[in-house]
Amino acid sequence: MLVVGAVGLCVLALVAGALARTGPGQIGGPPTRPVDPPPEERQSSPARIVGVGRDYSGWVEIVAYGTEGEPESPSQGDGFCVWLEYGKFRFPSFGSCLAAGPIERTIAIEDTTQLISPKRFRFSEFAGALSPDVARVVVEYRRNGNGKTYRTQATVAQVSGTLQNELDQPAPFGYFAAKVRGLIRTKDARALAYNSAGDLIGSTRGLSSPGIPVPISPPQVN
Repeated sequence: MLVVGAVGLCVLALVAGALARTGPGQIGGPPTRPVDPPPEERQSSPARIVGVGRDYSGWVEIVAYGTEGEPESPSQGDGFCVWLEYGKFRFPSFGSCLAAGPIERTIAIEDTTQLISPKRFRFSEFAGALSPDVARVVVEYRRNGNGKTYRTQATVAQVSGTLQNELDQPAPFGYFAAKVRGLIRTKDARALAYNSAGDLIGSTRGLSSPGIPVPISPPQVN
């Protein structure tokens, strides 16, 4: 599956809003905080919540909507876009725009966003597409390049069936998002994908890099 509009390293300097009093919503429902699509995208479906979870600061929503190409070239640009919403922050975090069709890679990091100001709210975000067989994602990372490895559970969305049709997508797709306290270098993070049986089925390091081979003895993840 080709990336047609992925976000690279995006450094934000935004002020965190007050704690939200609503959310998260339900999968298949409208986002808690609706936003307009980017002006270059032609939205072809309503925005819908495709995944919900929690991180260290509160609730998380993964929101997606379908896109269509320009009338003179309809096959160019068909696909979907994703944004992320957090309970503690009133601004959304834009994720990725991907082309329509099957997800060919098990997991890919396609969004690495950082909030740098105010300092007390700093975080690093890692997100990207998943194949339909991924049930759980763990992000491993190091701080300041030291040898200690930390782990955090990502919020995972898998879209198929009725929701897939409502988003006007020809194939199922998945997406994950993980938010880590503080500033983490992209090269110091690795995303691990597990299936429903708990088997490690893929991993990737860095921004849209080639997948890392699965080790013979997968690490134990809490």
